[in-house]
Amino acid sequence: MHSYLARQPILDEHQNLAAYELLYRSSERNLFPVGEEDVATCRVLQSALIQFGLDELSADHRVFINLIEDALLQGSYHMLPQDRVVLELLESVEPSSGVLQASRQLKKDGYTLALDDFTFRSDYLALVQLADVIKVDLRETEHWKNPRAVEALLGRGKQMLAEKVETHEEFQQARELGYTRFQGFFFSRPQMLKARNIKGSALHYTQLLNQISSPELDVGELERIISADISLSWKLLRYINSAAMARRQEIGSIRQALLMLGESQIRRWASVVAVGELNKGHSIELLKLCLIRARFCESISGHLNCNPAEMAEAFLTGLLSGLDAMLDMAMHKILPELHLSPTLNRALLEHTGSLHARLELVQCYESGNVDRVASLSDELGLDAESLPGIYKEAVGWVQQTLAST
Repeated sequence: MHSYLARQPILDEHQNLAAYELLYRSSERNLFPVGEEDVATCRVLQSALIQFGLDELSADHRVFINLIEDALLQGSYHMLPQDRVVLELLESVEPSSGVLQASRQLKKDGYTLALDDFTFRSDYLALVQLADVIKVDLRETEHWKNPRAVEALLGRGKQMLAEKVETHEEFQQARELGYTRFQGFFFSRPQMLKARNIKGSALHYTQLLNQISSPELDVGELERIISADISLSWKLLRYINSAAMARRQEIGSIRQALLMLGESQIRRWASVVAVGELNKGHSIELLKLCLIRARFCESISGHLNCNPAEMAEAFLTGLLSGLDAMLDMAMHKILPELHLSPTLNRALLEHTGSLHARLELVQCYESGNVDRVASLSDELGLDAESLPGIYKEAVGWVQQTLAST
């Protein structure tokens, strides 16, 4: 059985990571077979958690997991640790006497209960009384911004979670109303598009991106850029002596450090630290998202038997996919400063070509768009059953990389 699993961050009111929701999707097609339709979601997720590893996916945070009615009634969630999960009752679950009794048992067993896609229906009052978290889909109901409705739930001690938050304005409005948890793509999009000059040390990071996007590395120019910035120099020396490099030896110069790394490691290290610097002022989850995309695109390219140069371009495509959000600028204003290759520009500006197809595949995997994942996999000639393993490896790589840069 193959499991299709991704995760979406849930942020607090300060845009810090509070939890993840594990996103599972199934299809009747042979892409991700999960057995019969009445198999409980929780049982399928149990297999996925065994395959992926809860610790690796959660990064020491709680995870939200969807429950269909059968999973609730059968108690299929009992294999999951109470202190690590929040169990979401889907909007399709009606508040029958059996559901209410099972929900009371769930609470008695020490689990945290959330109501998914809550629409402020009065017949759900009994379930509301049991729930700890109320998730409101901003795209499904206008009641999310009704102060009296929100205050009534807050007065009952409920934590309010706004999901499908698409803009920074929606985030601010929901926060002012009393929502304290937020989910959606608002953090990975520009708060507003404006012209902004890249000044100070950020210029060195932009120059660094420019250098590593070139087909041939100029070690002398890299040495000049890094040597001119104490932060970059420190990060390079720290990285080359980190656990990720598994080496400890004396370094006499920046040039020596670069030569020890080699071309592929230079490109990877430089792209990570440069984009990380440009992400300052935004949620760390945006950086993690871009890094996962970068590694995912690179690994997909490896499965497609691409050469090292193509794999490096794929990595950079994923990494730069959130640059507009990091700089609060439109892509067409950012990319000319980087002098990227025509292939990269087509992927990031024109949304065409094989590199963009790989990036879109990753983005559809993130959002659980199974049908599009299937069609893109077919177009690329990729075995879709390899994607869960690629995703798991990418998540682990990001955690290790951020710890060493």
